[in-house]
Amino acid sequence: MEQSVSAWTLMRLMKVVRTNNLSMFSYTSMLSADWEIVSVPMAKSAAKQIFENMADPDQNELMLKNFMKFLPPDKATQAFASFEVTLNGTITKQALVKWVVDVFKERKSLSLTLNDNRTVIIKINQLLDAVLIAGICAVSFMIMGFNSQTLLVCNSSLLIPAVAVFGNMARTTFESIVFLFVIHPFDVGDRVSVEGVPLLVEEMNIFSTIFLNGANEKISYPNSLLATKPITNVHRSPDQWDLIEIRIDSTTNVPKIGILQDRLNRYIESLPEIWYPRWRFVVKDIDDSSHLNMYITIQHHINFQDGGERWQRRSNMILHLENLMNELEISYKLPPAQIDIKAGTIFTEDPLIPISHAVL
Repeated sequence: MEQSVSAWTLMRLMKVVRTNNLSMFSYTSMLSADWEIVSVPMAKSAAKQIFENMADPDQNELMLKNFMKFLPPDKATQAFASFEVTLNGTITKQALVKWVVDVFKERKSLSLTLNDNRTVIIKINQLLDAVLIAGICAVSFMIMGFNSQTLLVCNSSLLIPAVAVFGNMARTTFESIVFLFVIHPFDVGDRVSVEGVPLLVEEMNIFSTIFLNGANEKISYPNSLLATKPITNVHRSPDQWDLIEIRIDSTTNVPKIGILQDRLNRYIESLPEIWYPRWRFVVKDIDDSSHLNMYITIQHHINFQDGGERWQRRSNMILHLENLMNELEISYKLPPAQIDIKAGTIFTEDPLIPISHAVL
């Protein structure tokens, strides 16, 4: 059987090529054991060296002209647009480092996915080889003149118990193969949610998949069971929306709310590389005639595969919102959150909140 990869894996390879402006790309260059960058610290170090080589002396940010020193104008413009560009039309060192680290993580995830696919294919080959050998033996006996009916009667005492014992195993194997290669809901490194439980795909095998939960514990699910459950794949999701809920004093006058909305809009527009310009500021309802329940919905320029980046952006938004309300003397409070502590693990109402962000 030829070694192959899933359509989703090929799409991820194409995404890396397109977004990183690579004219040539091969599995060998990405997966070779002697690849120079093998860790996140090394990727950060490489990014800093790239920045120093491209930037002019005493220059703290990169501009389009820095790219044109190494690339033709059309390629330089295309490469420059793939980074997070500030309002001044420059790229910071932090943005360059983040880009290089993201590329390294994507390639590492692809490497693990391809290795797991190769392992699964080898096991399927072994299974098919066993079936083929059994078929060749049966045909050989028939060619050699053995009576097929006599042979069937002799082997029936073995075949019938074997069907009873291995029949369910064969069905499970078939379902697992369909799940891995046809449905293929995730790859190694994807952040997923199984029945509302956030997990990270660690390893894919022919019969089971191993995940990591929020406490970094390994959880093994049979693939035949996963095929019957709803699975949310965060990594394959488009740029996602975030929701911030606040409660302000119902006596707050409307002009103050309008000023708050205008200042928040200016903050969002000042960070086009982080937030989309479209957002909503909605008054949901009045709570006990004393508080206004308000929602702020805003769209990131990323999905929530990188949970740390998502929560850092959300944290900065909440802190800025707090400063604005303090300046405008708007009385507020955050909605109550239920937190349960079980066996040293913290669980919150939001399944995407990591343990490090849960606050008592």
